[in-house]
Amino acid sequence: MKSQMSSFDIAAVVREMQSCIGLKAEKFFLPEHRDLFFRLTGPGGKKTVVIKLGRGIWLEEGFRTIGDSAPPTFAMLLRKYVSGKALVKVSQHGFDRVIVFTFNSEPEIKLVAEMFGSGNLILLEGERIIQPLTSKSWKARDIKAGRNYLFPPESGDPFSLDRESLTAILRNSEKDLVRCLATEVNLSGVYSEDICTSLGVGKNTKASELTDEDIMEVMEIIGSFGSGLENPEPHILLDDEGKQTDVQPFKLGVHEALDKKDFDTFSSAAREYFESLREAEVVRKNPRLVQLENQLESQMEAVGNLDIQAEERQKAGDALYASYGVLDAILKKTSKILAGGNWQALKKDVESIPQVNAFDPANGVISVTISEDSILKLDVRKDLNENAADFYDSAKKARHKAEGAREAILDTEKLLKDVLEADEIAAIPADKMPTKRFWFDRFRWFLSSDGLMVVGGRDTRSNDQVVKKHLKDEDLYAHADVNGAPSVVIKEGGARATEATLEEACTFAVAFSRAWKSKLASGSAYWVKPDQVSKTPQPGEFVPKGAFIIRGKRNYSKKIDIRLAIGMVNINGADKVMCGPVNAVKALAKEYFIIEPGEEKRTLFAKKLSDLYKIPIEEIDRVLPTGDVRVLKD
Repeated sequence: MKSQMSSFDIAAVVREMQSCIGLKAEKFFLPEHRDLFFRLTGPGGKKTVVIKLGRGIWLEEGFRTIGDSAPPTFAMLLRKYVSGKALVKVSQHGFDRVIVFTFNSEPEIKLVAEMFGSGNLILLEGERIIQPLTSKSWKARDIKAGRNYLFPPESGDPFSLDRESLTAILRNSEKDLVRCLATEVNLSGVYSEDICTSLGVGKNTKASELTDEDIMEVMEIIGSFGSGLENPEPHILLDDEGKQTDVQPFKLGVHEALDKKDFDTFSSAAREYFESLREAEVVRKNPRLVQLENQLESQMEAVGNLDIQAEERQKAGDALYASYGVLDAILKKTSKILAGGNWQALKKDVESIPQVNAFDPANGVISVTISEDSILKLDVRKDLNENAADFYDSAKKARHKAEGAREAILDTEKLLKDVLEADEIAAIPADKMPTKRFWFDRFRWFLSSDGLMVVGGRDTRSNDQVVKKHLKDEDLYAHADVNGAPSVVIKEGGARATEATLEEACTFAVAFSRAWKSKLASGSAYWVKPDQVSKTPQPGEFVPKGAFIIRGKRNYSKKIDIRLAIGMVNINGADKVMCGPVNAVKALAKEYFIIEPGEEKRTLFAKKLSDLYKIPIEEIDRVLPTGDVRVLKD
C-alpha cells in the first residue's frame, strides 16, 4: 500500500494546479503543524491547496472549513508575506518530489513544499529563507532562517534522457533491471516493474543484458509515461477485497488485472486515497530500514551541528583578535574587580564594565558585546590568548568530529542502500527460475494447433506496437467484437492459417478482452487482412489510443465459448507456460488445466501454478487472462 506520493504523482498534481495561475492567496491554515491548507480565489473560482507533509498534495474546488483558534507562527508568516498576492507559477523541481509556488511580489515570494521523507515547507524571499517549518542541516544544505535556499541534489529526469544516455546507464549498471530503472533512471518501483512487464522480462534480469531493441522499447515506454501524464486516467487501485492499495495518474499494464475506481481528476483521487489512509494501513517498513533511516538522520543532524559549531568557534577566535585591544582591557578590568574576593557579590560590578552584558560567577564567564550581532563569552581565569586558543581548539575538535561523523554517514548510507535494494524486489526462490525469454513474451501469445505464432496486445501501448511493428503483409489481424480487447496478429496467417487457427485466434481475442472479467459465457470476434487495418481516420472519425479502424468485410466467428487452457509447452527447445485456446494447448502440452471465468482468485491460481511448474509467479500472472477463474475437468 502506497503511503507517499511519487514523482509521477507530483507531476500530475502540478499539471492540474496550472488552473490556479492568477488566483490570489487568501488565507493559510496549519491546524496540526504538519498539514497546510491555503485558499486561492479570483475569477477562476475558489480553490484550496492541501499539503499533507509525508503523504501528498492536491487541489480541491471551493474552500474547506478549517478551525483556526491559534494559528502557529509559520501560518502567520505565510499570511503576512503571501496573503493577497497572486500565484504566478507552480512548478516541480526537476523530476523530484519538490513543488515550488511562486507569488507575485518584488522580490519574489516562494513557498517550497518538499514532499520526500517527513516533508518540509520553506518560505523564501528571492533565494533567502524567511522561515522553514522545520530547521534542518546537512553537509550540502542548511535549511535555516536567513540562509540561502538550496534544492536537494536532483535525482535525474527520465524524460530528459536520450538513447545514448539511457544505454550508458543500463549497460554500465551492475543492478537488476528493475532496481536500475528505479534508482538510476529515477522511475519509482511500480513504473520500473511496468517496464519489465512490457518487455516480457523478469525483474531480476540484469540491466546490462538488454539488447539495443530492448533499450529502444524502454525509451518508448518512458515516452508513453509522459503521454500518460498529458492524457491522464486518474484512478485508485483496489485489491481482491476491494481495499485501496494505490493511486495512479494513468493506467499501467502491470495493474491490468486489478480493479480500479476512476476519477475525473488526479487531485480528487489523491484526496480520497490519502485521507482514507489510516496509520494502521500504511505498509510497515523493514525494522532494520527504519533503524538505519533514523540513524542516518541523527548522523546528518549531528554533522550539521558540528559544522555550525566549528564555524562559530573559528569566527569567535578571529573576532577576538580583531578586537584584541578592547577585549584585553575588559579582561584586565574584570580581573582587577574580582581580585576583591567573592565573585557572586562582585557580579554587578563586573556587569557595569562597558560592553559586558552578563557575568556567570559559577563558571567564571563574561559575555561581551563586540558588535551589533556578535557576542563573545570569555573565561575570566585566562588571558586573551588562552581564550583565543580555546576557541580555535574547540573549532578544530568540532571539525575532527564532523569528519568522523561523515565517514559514519557513508557507512550508514551503504547499509541503507543494501537494505533498500534487498527490500525493493523480493528475491526469486532458488527453486523457481525464469524460463527462456523470446520476443513474443512482450505480448500475449500462443502457438496455434497448426504451429503458427499468434500475438496480442496487453494494453493500449502494446496494441499499437503489435500492429505497427508485427502486422506484415503475409499476416492476418483478429479482434473481439467488444471494447477493451487486444489487437491480435496471426503471423504468416495469410498463406498458412487453417479454419482451426482462425477460430483459435478469435477465441484468444475474446478471452483476453473485458469479457472474461465481466464473466460472460461467450462472445464474438472477427479476422481481416492487414490492408483492412488503418490508424488514419476519415473526416468525422476518431481513433482512440491503441485502437484501429477496420475497413471492408469482416470475417466473423460467433458464439465463441470463453474458455482457455494453460500448460507447459516446448518452444524452440525451451519450456514455456502457455495460456491459449483449449485445442492449441492440447496439441502441445502433455498436461494442462482448462479454465473459464469463475470465482477462484486469479492470484491464488497463479501461485498454485508457480509452485507446480517451479517458475516465478510473475510469469504465470503474465499469461493469465484478467479476472478470476474456474478450473474445469477435461
